[in-house]
Amino acid sequence: MQNKLARKNKRAISSIVASILIVFLSITALALVWKAISPAIAVDFSPQVSCLQSQLQNAIKIKSACFDEITSKTMVRLERSLGSNIDELGFIFNGDQSESFVCSNNENICSNCKILEEGEVKDYYFTNRKSDSLSIKSNGCIIAQKDILPC
Repeated sequence: MQNKLARKNKRAISSIVASILIVFLSITALALVWKAISPAIAVDFSPQVSCLQSQLQNAIKIKSACFDEITSKTMVRLERSLGSNIDELGFIFNGDQSESFVCSNNENICSNCKILEEGEVKDYYFTNRKSDSLSIKSNGCIIAQKDILPC
């Protein structure tokens, strides 16, 4: 009689151990699968640098902005600081009718306009209507503004 109880106890214990091992292996497998696929589905909803940080860094400074009435061109002189990360540069001309232009090193976006290098001062020329002011947008944030004066 005691042999039968001992065998039943051993069978009960072995099924409990087997269940615990299956749960442990399942959790381990899920963790490995998650570690493998999480980089592929990771989405970063926040910008690399906040707008406030971009403004405080002075990544781009508008040295001058003027409109030449004879040629109907706006000249914008920008200076880029060292250590600034800029993927796209937007020029927003504010006035009666706002106009905007995007400058990028990505040729699919703009093949004529290149972003200035770190520490570089560069002139940009735009054929457009006379505007009151200029805003510079980088990485989704307005980082600089200046009134447009006559040349």
